[in-house]
Amino acid sequence: MAIKKSKKSIKQGLTAKRKVSPGPKKTELANIGIRSSLANMSKGADRNVTKRKTAQKVLAEKHRLNELLLDSLPHLAMLIRKDRTVLAANRLARDAGAKVGGYCWRDFAKSDFIPEEDKKYIDEHKKAPPGGTCCYFCLADKALRSQEPARNPELDAWGKIWDTHWIPLDEQTYLHYAIDITEYKQTERALLFKTTILEAQSETSIDGILVVDREGKSILLNKRFGEMWSIPQQMLDTRDDKTMLQYVLGQLEEPNKFLGKVEYLYTHENEKSRDEIKFKDGKVFDRYSSPLIDSRGIYDGRIWYFRDITERKRKEKEYATIIQTALDGFWISDTNGRFVDVNDSICQILGYSREELLMKFVSDIEVTETNEEITEHIKKVIKGGYERFETKHRRKDGRIVDVEVSANYLDIVDRQFFVFVRDITERKRAEEDLIKYREQLEELVRARTEELTQANKQLLRNIEERKHLEREILDVSDREQQRVGRELHDSLGQQLTGIAFMTKALEQKLAAKSPDEAADLTQISKLVKEAMEQARDLAKGLHPVDLDAGGLVSSLEELAEATQKLFGIRCTFKCDRPIELENTEVTAHLYRMTQEAITNAIKHGKAKNIQMALAYGKDESTLTVKSDGLDFPKASRTKGRGMGLQIMGHRADIIGGSLDIHKAAGGGTIVICSFPNPNR
Repeated sequence: MAIKKSKKSIKQGLTAKRKVSPGPKKTELANIGIRSSLANMSKGADRNVTKRKTAQKVLAEKHRLNELLLDSLPHLAMLIRKDRTVLAANRLARDAGAKVGGYCWRDFAKSDFIPEEDKKYIDEHKKAPPGGTCCYFCLADKALRSQEPARNPELDAWGKIWDTHWIPLDEQTYLHYAIDITEYKQTERALLFKTTILEAQSETSIDGILVVDREGKSILLNKRFGEMWSIPQQMLDTRDDKTMLQYVLGQLEEPNKFLGKVEYLYTHENEKSRDEIKFKDGKVFDRYSSPLIDSRGIYDGRIWYFRDITERKRKEKEYATIIQTALDGFWISDTNGRFVDVNDSICQILGYSREELLMKFVSDIEVTETNEEITEHIKKVIKGGYERFETKHRRKDGRIVDVEVSANYLDIVDRQFFVFVRDITERKRAEEDLIKYREQLEELVRARTEELTQANKQLLRNIEERKHLEREILDVSDREQQRVGRELHDSLGQQLTGIAFMTKALEQKLAAKSPDEAADLTQISKLVKEAMEQARDLAKGLHPVDLDAGGLVSSLEELAEATQKLFGIRCTFKCDRPIELENTEVTAHLYRMTQEAITNAIKHGKAKNIQMALAYGKDESTLTVKSDGLDFPKASRTKGRGMGLQIMGHRADIIGGSLDIHKAAGGGTIVICSFPNPNR
């Protein structure tokens, strides 16, 4: 209807203009006048100058009238011929590039919407194709064929949005005008987008939402609202707030109170409200209502939010029961420190009645902190949301109690503190007693440690004295062996040598007189020589001459040979590389330990084969004596060992080494002495 009205008004305007202008009774439009004038002018030179000037004047007047008519329109407007020649254009169109006498598509807005086939024709002929050319969205041909207005109500072109019209004036001419609706459409799209978001939010909300306009009609309600109130869908579809209101009243415990609140808010448009609604079946809803005020301050309706808080109320009731029966004290206070609620336990801890505490502030019972410190502490808890600390409170009777406080701050419930208080007086007393006991215990430990330190020092001195004594005993034993060895070598050896010479001389004297007696002397001389060799070997065993020069390797080689001769067993010695021991004391102890190991192997192990080995290592060297025969008895590891083994252990300890005696894998005994590498 709006389009037809526009066409009628434009035609009336054109008719009115034609009545004023001179001309034939039946004039087409300005464009027909232009075409007629141009046709008459083209007939030539045979027309007089007066007629030509008259025609030009008429044509100019018609152009002026057309432009005046179009300039009265507040939108882009042009009179266009079927071939897209612009007959007239208003100021807005001319500002956009339209030129009277030119093609609309060539000049107006420099259109890029021309079809490809028309572009090709224009490139080749530099003029409009037969039948004219147009942008692909142009509806002029459609309007001219049907002689009915054509419209594109939302055209995106040249970076804007247009409401475009093509109104036929006759079969050859049409009026084209375009209304810039960019801002309107952007606003409309933004509003639609916001509405879509609001509807999406309302549908995903856990709350029931109802929006009512000023006439009482529901303009928005979500699915959750219908579910919460159990309202039938056909009733929801009516959007009648009063009908729905009457339906839900039967579900409520106090319907009159509910209805009164609703009526009050509808008559007091600027007020907000929040309350609770109780149902007959035990449900509880939290109801919140707020007016809808636009940017101009005009009341447009009211929005209602409903949240099912049945479960929360049940938990709150349980919570209240737990708090009241809790052994710990509990209170709720505001940000000024005033008690809002207390339980029985805190009343017992502080000795006040509930009514008395509700008249007091936290500062009335606090002992440790001043009022300023309490204020700072409150700010600290508000900032952190929670704090746990110990302090002291004063009872009604003046007695001081130690307490442990756990404070929680919640700004969603009237900015309140939820505080648990535990009486820790007995615990603090026990802690103090424990501290005293710990101090006493530490003093006893210090005294006992001092005693043990002194005893340990004395023990170390005794050990050193014992080691010194053991060393002296071993030194005495070694010196005595050396003395005996020298006596055997120097005294007994010389005497046996003398006897051997005398026997030899006597043998020579009797050889001629008594051959039989001379033969006996020969046997005696042989026995004396053997005794001399045995005495010499014993002397070497008791005091090896090579030990004095540090020759451990040669001494052990001689010891192996002497063992084979004296005891008739197999005894070998192996050394992977020469080891030079400059310390004769170490050499002597190693040699004596080897002697003791061989003696034990022969005497107690009944050994037939003995293997001695001296090995040089990176950090320490080892002396090993391995023998067959009987196994090393396990009992000797736990029970008291013989004097020989103890002496071997003492010798190993003196040289800074260690002694290990254990059963060999194939039977027998292995004695290993490990001692520091002499060249480390």
